[in-house]
Amino acid sequence: MKHPKIVVIISVAFMFLTCGCETEEDITFNKLIGEWTEVSPCSSCSTFSFDRNDTIYLEYNLVNIVLKMHYQVIAGESIEITRGYEFEQGKKTTKHKLVFYENNELEIKQFKAVDYGITGYEDVKLKKSN
Repeated sequence: MKHPKIVVIISVAFMFLTCGCETEEDITFNKLIGEWTEVSPCSSCSTFSFDRNDTIYLEYNLVNIVLKMHYQVIAGESIEITRGYEFEQGKKTTKHKLVFYENNELEIKQFKAVDYGITGYEDVKLKKSN
C-alpha cells in the first residue's frame, strides 16, 4: 500500500459514521415517541402523542379537543415545547424537565397546555399506551 495513513483515516471515519452512537438527546427522543395516557393529576383525562416530526398532539378525552404543539429535546432529558395556538400572545415556548420511570411512566415537570383557565403549571405523569 502506498498510503497507509489514508487507509487508517478512512477506516476511522467509516467506524465513526457507522457506529450507531446515539446522543442523550436521541435516546430521550426515541423514548418519547408514541402515545401516553395521563395518570396524574387527572387519571385518563388526556392523551399525549409524540411523533417523529417533533409534534405533540394533546387530546383531551372528556371534551374532544386536540392541541398541537412542537417540541425539541434539549440537554439530555429536557424538552422545549412551543405552543402556537395562543391567539393574544402568539407563540409561547417553555422548557420542561422529563423524568422517565422504569414502568413505562414519564413525568413532565411544570407543564401547562394553555395560559388561560384556573390551572397553573403542574407536574404531569403519563403512562405509555403503546
